[in-house]
Amino acid sequence: MFPTPPDSESRHVVLVDDDEAVRLSTALLLRANGVPVSSYANAEDALAAAEPIDAACLLLDYVLPDMDGFELLARLRADGVAAPALLLTGRHAPGLDLEAKRVGFETILHKPTAPRRLVACVAASMQNRDGDPKN
Repeated sequence: MFPTPPDSESRHVVLVDDDEAVRLSTALLLRANGVPVSSYANAEDALAAAEPIDAACLLLDYVLPDMDGFELLARLRADGVAAPALLLTGRHAPGLDLEAKRVGFETILHKPTAPRRLVACVAASMQNRDGDPKN
């Protein structure tokens, strides 16, 4: 699924989700597909870590205990993190997808997300980060 094997820490995914089961299973799924993952249960821990600056992809939950995924993305962007961002959400509120696109999420994944779709979306985002002209 991932065309270029991850050969450096810059190819890792930063995952932020407060739901432990989702966080652990998503990290396991991505690692099983050869992608290193740095995972966090809340936004502040992710912001305090050094990993996001070189991430190949951000996978952010919409509802977090300390701020929402929109605010987290804005703060990461302000810190110079340019990685493509995917939003994970269990909410199906009117306008949420449009607002997510407006604030900079390239893909919105509604929970529960099929594992194949999640892996495919992350792979596509990582290709975008690497400058793949097809994306």
